[in-house]
Amino acid sequence: MKRLRDLLVSAGFALLLIAGGILTLVRGWDDSEYLYYENRNRTELPELSAAALADGAFMSGLESYLADRVPLRLTMLIEQTRAELAMGKPLINDVVVTDEFLLPYKGYKKWEMGQADTNAVQAAADRQLALAEAAAEYGGICVYMSVPEQFSYFSEKYPDYMDNRRDYLEQMADAFRAAMDERGLRLLEMGAVFDELGRPEECYYRSDHHYNFAGALVCYHTLMDYLREETGLELAELTEGENLLLHESGNRFMGSYGRKLYCLWESEDRLVWGEPTEPVAFTREDNGTASEPYLVKHPDYEWQDIMYAAYMGGDMAETVLRTDRPELPSLLVIGESYTNALETLLWWSFDEMRSLDLRHYTEQSAEEYIRLHQPDIVVVVRDDATYIS
Repeated sequence: MKRLRDLLVSAGFALLLIAGGILTLVRGWDDSEYLYYENRNRTELPELSAAALADGAFMSGLESYLADRVPLRLTMLIEQTRAELAMGKPLINDVVVTDEFLLPYKGYKKWEMGQADTNAVQAAADRQLALAEAAAEYGGICVYMSVPEQFSYFSEKYPDYMDNRRDYLEQMADAFRAAMDERGLRLLEMGAVFDELGRPEECYYRSDHHYNFAGALVCYHTLMDYLREETGLELAELTEGENLLLHESGNRFMGSYGRKLYCLWESEDRLVWGEPTEPVAFTREDNGTASEPYLVKHPDYEWQDIMYAAYMGGDMAETVLRTDRPELPSLLVIGESYTNALETLLWWSFDEMRSLDLRHYTEQSAEEYIRLHQPDIVVVVRDDATYIS
């Protein structure tokens, strides 16, 4: 009797494995190739070749392919995360979980600058010098604005036993500042500005790696003041309570870290944007093609999540906004996602605003682009974790 029971258990277990394998290979649990919460596509089936078998690449790729297609994969991941949150684990899915904030995991070992970092800082400053010289050829100016990354802004929120990279980032900032000074380049450090304000928590998201619209407004006003001082131009400015009306989305905000926790961590983060009280008509081009003229891309339905990428529709290789006011100067913004919220404000003060994300724009170098379009003002925006990247 015991032997029969053991055989039935073994057979049942084998059938489950076989059924799971068939489902995994043939269909998986759903047809979507995009993993929404992980913000990536499923791993593709690797190509079988002698070389791939010899170096292990095929088996490694096959393992990832099958793991992405396990039946009920998403359900199991969500429930595991729910359980870990309930247990109060401080580190879940590479996210540091505190009572008030979600932060990226940066390890336990303290980071320090090495010679490679020092060399990279010098190379980054040389790169900025090339942009400034390209603008200076026709009388334009170039400004580099550094902005604290969310984990840098809230570095004191990390548990004591984890590295928050505070010392490392300060060393990087000191080295980059010195390199920029040596070359006579303009550097606007928003970290110092936020320090003077007492680093207000309301300027950054609690579940995302960006500043929120309040933080973008601080950067915008500081930058506009700086540009007026450096250029002597009378640049008009949008100001809340005067000519700028703020709106708040009713859709649930999904931060980049909250997304990694399958939106199970409760957050009061909301997406806010500003609208001029006196509208200015503009046209928009994305990557050389005419586009709908918008500043914030809203979800189609109230039940859909809204993300920081709603600002300017997310990261674009090239975007051009024209207001047909030739009496105003032109602007080029170079950067990554931290420029998106800023762009929804900056455009209003210029005849033309161009923006480039050099991770995606490959048609020509930034220097060639500057020489071709000759913007009056070039602003490079980087967060303080990407000085040298």
